[in-house]
Amino acid sequence: PHLIWGLAFLTVGLALIPREMLEARIARGALAVGVLSLWLTNFTNAIHPHALPDNNESYQRAMFLRHHTRKGGTVVITGTGWLQGKVYIPAFSHIARVSLDLSLIEYPKPKAFADIRRQIDWGLHKDIPVYLLSEVLEWPETRSQLRKLWGVTDRELEDLFQPYTWRLVAKLDEKFKLYRLALKSGSAHSW
Repeated sequence: PHLIWGLAFLTVGLALIPREMLEARIARGALAVGVLSLWLTNFTNAIHPHALPDNNESYQRAMFLRHHTRKGGTVVITGTGWLQGKVYIPAFSHIARVSLDLSLIEYPKPKAFADIRRQIDWGLHKDIPVYLLSEVLEWPETRSQLRKLWGVTDRELEDLFQPYTWRLVAKLDEKFKLYRLALKSGSAHSW
């Protein structure tokens, strides 16, 4: 919306200048003022506020993970819920991430699920803490995206995590929660 307002001001400003004055310096000056006002509007209303950590939800989530996970751990995400998580988690949380969507892009579904489970089991076997974001099993919109894009059913997703238990570690709010995975007793490693 800020871009539209800036363009509207620029258009109105140019329309008010008589045709004979559209030449030379005045026209260039008007154009410069219009471009500057457009930039200033965008910077003030969109760019600068989102650059502040307090206004950046993805940064806040990444810092939440950083404070509630052990360095060197791994977190399982869908890659379709918190989209920026694929970048923010390794950059700011200092943990690795296993993203369901990246495995589903690279492999057919059965092989993708085997790859995801192998990564989880490998971490658990090496005593690397493995975490799970609530978006994987609790957010209807992410389950819907996984179903729409790769045909992943709710049952397949539940079966993927069937060998594991998870306990709540912390929650940022009612929607964004962090769980710690563990292998159920009697479950065999798939690696």
